[in-house]
Amino acid sequence: MLGRVLSGLLLCLGAQACSLEERGDFLVGRTCDPVVAPACDVGESCLPHAWLAMNQPTAFYCRDKNSFAKLTDNRDPPLAYCDDKTYVCPEGTVCNADRIRPLDGGLRREVCQLPGSIFGPPL
Repeated sequence: MLGRVLSGLLLCLGAQACSLEERGDFLVGRTCDPVVAPACDVGESCLPHAWLAMNQPTAFYCRDKNSFAKLTDNRDPPLAYCDDKTYVCPEGTVCNADRIRPLDGGLRREVCQLPGSIFGPPL
């Protein structure tokens, strides 16, 4: 009996030591390819999370409405870029201008936000 308890305890400790923690940055959903359809599950959108210097979107991840809520440590969720044609926000979110202006004075991109976001337009 004691051997089972000890082996179970060791197994739990080993599993805990090897557990993978999800990064709190842009890895909210799984990676996706916007060219492959369907790239994400129903209710999700395949959205870019970065832009290359030559105005090319990159770092695509599936996002749903819940992924735009504040993180457990009360930080804002990672930004996902959108537009009105190609990169459409998941249902229940809206595409609004990012609150942060680029330091180089470049284009202020649009990002998906929850409708009640304090950074969104008035309702």
